[in-house]
Amino acid sequence: MIEYLKWDSDFFGKKTGRVSANEFILDEIISEAKMNNYDTVYILYDNVKPKLGICENRGLYLSDIKIYLSMKFDKEKYAGMFYEKLNSLSEQDYKDAIDIVKSTAIVSRFYNDSNYKQDKIVEMYSYWLINALNGSFSDGIFVERVNGKIEGVVIAKTDETARLTLMGVNPKIKRHGLGRKLLNQILAYCIDKHFDRLYSVFSLNNLESFRYHIKTGFTNIEKLRYIYHYINNK
Repeated sequence: MIEYLKWDSDFFGKKTGRVSANEFILDEIISEAKMNNYDTVYILYDNVKPKLGICENRGLYLSDIKIYLSMKFDKEKYAGMFYEKLNSLSEQDYKDAIDIVKSTAIVSRFYNDSNYKQDKIVEMYSYWLINALNGSFSDGIFVERVNGKIEGVVIAKTDETARLTLMGVNPKIKRHGLGRKLLNQILAYCIDKHFDRLYSVFSLNNLESFRYHIKTGFTNIEKLRYIYHYINNK
């Protein structure tokens, strides 16, 4: 029942898996984790928060609560609008973009988790950019520049749906409209990919992101996901 996560396992050096607790009994999940020597298992509850103590009494802890939102947008409003999708960067652009992407690591559920090293989590976010540029995890990256310098980055993925996977702005120049410009680029790109709805997911611990999403039109709640971590203390 536990899905083995190769990338996480290789990156963290810990055998890592993931499972939906909506579909299985928690004691069975823990038993399988121990039997198969998992170091970490992400246990997911969608739209149902487990009763107090059910997870905690079994050694699990609540790592994060994710909210999945979507917005339906007017194609005519964004049709033909400029966007800059990139799959390669100059050396300087890469340095600027990677600094912005790494700055978003602090909102990761792993960053303030004592079971993970913060510098390792920051490093993980650099792979996010690399895998976006090479098209393995995302379509590419979109950027906003100020005086020629990249000051904002957004990453999106389109397949069955269109969704934001990461957005970041240079912390020194936030609240200057770059986030809105980045979103406009994605919406224009979505139109060219024949979508009129955009999805996004973020942590409810990130109130700044929550306010931004509501302000910009992400008003449809798709689901809430409660993420518990099981750590096998061998």
